[in-house]
Amino acid sequence: MGVLFVLAGLWALVHPHNAFATLSALIGFFLLFKGIFDITVAILAKGQFDVWWLQLTTGIVEILLAFWASGSFRRSVSLLVVYVGIVALTRGITELFLAFKLKKLRRIAAA
Repeated sequence: MGVLFVLAGLWALVHPHNAFATLSALIGFFLLFKGIFDITVAILAKGQFDVWWLQLTTGIVEILLAFWASGSFRRSVSLLVVYVGIVALTRGITELFLAFKLKKLRRIAAA
């Protein structure tokens, strides 16, 4: 994903008129892959963590937003701002999941 974002940045410098559409497409791909990853982790951690369903819900929402993002390139300027906000929000939620998982693992290791 990092390589794709670097290539998109270079593309935006060379072709600034297509920059928002390109960045919107990359944000859509990012949301799709992140959603698939979150769903997979939630299903695998179902027996170990109590809040697995929250990560599952977040993954489903991310996948739905990825498909919505990929079909609306005409309004890419405003959608790009929304996508960046969504990515920041889902990143924060995912970090909260990780914090709770690490806290529980710390308690298990101490016992």
